[in-house]
Amino acid sequence: MEAVSRALAKNRIAVIMVLVLLTACASTPEVPTQVGLHEQLESGRLLNSTSGHYRAGIAKVTLTKVVSLPQDRLGLRFVISFPSLRGMCCSFFPRLALDGQSVAPMPDGTYQVEIAEDPVSIVGPGRIRFHLVGGQPLRTLGYFWLDLSALGVSL
Repeated sequence: MEAVSRALAKNRIAVIMVLVLLTACASTPEVPTQVGLHEQLESGRLLNSTSGHYRAGIAKVTLTKVVSLPQDRLGLRFVISFPSLRGMCCSFFPRLALDGQSVAPMPDGTYQVEIAEDPVSIVGPGRIRFHLVGGQPLRTLGYFWLDLSALGVSL
């Protein structure tokens, strides 16, 4: 009787291990952290065929990279130039909140900002209205419309 119990226990463990492996292989990788987003932006296939150049108040905003993320989300990399900005730069709304959200200052005085965007933010034919905030104290720097189709991104 004890041998039968041990054999059943081994079979249960084997079945559980198979289920865990199948679940891991079938699950879609998430982007819960800023580091995960950065890795996917670095390794992801470029969706845009051109960069986007925008003005948000006096800030110059350049969209340099768009990649596809899990769950139909988009990863976006921006470079921001704001000559008189003191303090915190910059954040976009709308965007998905990620653990470790950060902004990287570049040696040339610009800021690189990477965000994940949910498809519900996209209106009409691939447009997103962004609100740029930053500075100390935190304030609105400006607004701009991003047109994904104009950048060669097909959704």
